Amino acid sequence: MRRKRSQSPAQLAEQNLYFPSLLGKSWQLVRAVPPWGWLLTVSALWHFFILSHAKPNLFPDTGSFTLLAEAIRDGKWQSGFTFRTPGYPFFLYLTFLLAGWKNFTAVMIAQACLGTTIPVLLYALYRLITPKRWLAWVGGAAFLLDRFSIGLETVPLSEFLCGYTIILALVAFVYGLQTRKLWWAGAAGCLAGINFLVRPTFQYVYLAWSLAALVLCWRELVSREEKQRLLKWLTVYFGVFASIYGLWSSVVWLHTGVFAPSLQLGASMTNHTGAFMELATDKYSTIRDLYVAEREKRNGDHINLFDQAGWKIAEATSMTLWQLSLKFKEINTYLILHYPGRYLSQVSKAWDRFWVEDSCYITDLTDPYATGSPITLTAFLRFVAENPVTRALYSLAENLLWAQPQVLRFVPWLLIVSLVIVLWLGRRECIGRLTAVLIVGTVFYHVLVHVMVQFTEFGRYKLPVQGLWFSFLFFSVAVSLDWLLRRLKREFVGTTSENPW
Repeated sequence: MRRKRSQSPAQLAEQNLYFPSLLGKSWQLVRAVPPWGWLLTVSALWHFFILSHAKPNLFPDTGSFTLLAEAIRDGKWQSGFTFRTPGYPFFLYLTFLLAGWKNFTAVMIAQACLGTTIPVLLYALYRLITPKRWLAWVGGAAFLLDRFSIGLETVPLSEFLCGYTIILALVAFVYGLQTRKLWWAGAAGCLAGINFLVRPTFQYVYLAWSLAALVLCWRELVSREEKQRLLKWLTVYFGVFASIYGLWSSVVWLHTGVFAPSLQLGASMTNHTGAFMELATDKYSTIRDLYVAEREKRNGDHINLFDQAGWKIAEATSMTLWQLSLKFKEINTYLILHYPGRYLSQVSKAWDRFWVEDSCYITDLTDPYATGSPITLTAFLRFVAENPVTRALYSLAENLLWAQPQVLRFVPWLLIVSLVIVLWLGRRECIGRLTAVLIVGTVFYHVLVHVMVQFTEFGRYKLPVQGLWFSFLFFSVAVSLDWLLRRLKREFVGTTSENPW
């Protein structure tokens, strides 16, 4: 057997130089990819790993959105547009146009592709708050730890696209405000308009963002030119959004005679006022008595009664549903002004339910009314619960957060504390402070609008902003730990060197 010849000293030296050189080049290649690139890669792989085992989870409202998509395809007005804006139906129309009509698998894939970019959008927001990329990276990646936000991508409802576009609109707003370029103001206003067309409940948040920008940034602007530039930027931004708002409201006005983006408010608020509808004045006696009679048939249950029996009241009063909704708006106004205690009691209960109500029926269970079959576990949940990797990753949040109502009730307070910490430890520039305030403010705006208007399906309605606050809490924890470690290092090691990562 031939003996292996030993390497010469020159060969050993060449080998010892080769491997460190190879490692160095590999590390340079890794460093060449920006952090957001690695975050996008991780998000894409994780989404593919989970959602390749999922199927679309249909709901009754999916059918309503599909009918509106057909109306867009056929170029016809549909009465459903009085209650729903055209953003999500148009998204369905484009997806069906490219992938086949009623191809809800394609809708799920399209939503998953958009969802893949959410961690990067969050990373962009956090980079304005902190100079450290790793802190922003942790905040963005934390979105992937919320299985409900990922599961929402399997559901053909407007909640996902609403949540995605509000984050996109927020990124465009703060980065555009940082540049103060007017073309960016126009682009940011267009994205705000798209979000409005998907879900009009955010229609006032853009004004709130603009006012917050004035309050937090005005004092830091020294020259008159800088202040004028800020005012011009905000004027263009809000002007573009207002144009989109007015355009769609004009379409509704042409068909109904009412200038408004949606005529849903009166119907929705009966989920609150329905509890004391019998107190309405005799001016509305016909509608009042019919409503109370329908409520008593359901053992006093007033939740979603307009959806279930509004057509009966509409027929009895010779009204369309949108006309009945406007009449209920008048009744609701009377009841709230004359019985504010009853209404505020309902709102208080709604606030609690919003934070603690389980979202499993959206992502984990099929809907019998949409499928025509008994309720079953979704393919998404079966994979997440049975796969050892996903089960190990998500079980901790399941046990410590989602299954603990007493912890979920504390989330709004945690958000306030986290905001204070981030404002204290983050960047001192106004854009950093503004970004942190707008993230938390947008979450609370969404919550307040829904608890003041709705009294049902909070497990569904909270999902558009759940990924936002879930991610922000992780980011604030990372910021706190970074500050604590730096303090300990300064105390015991005596160095204050900073790593940009």
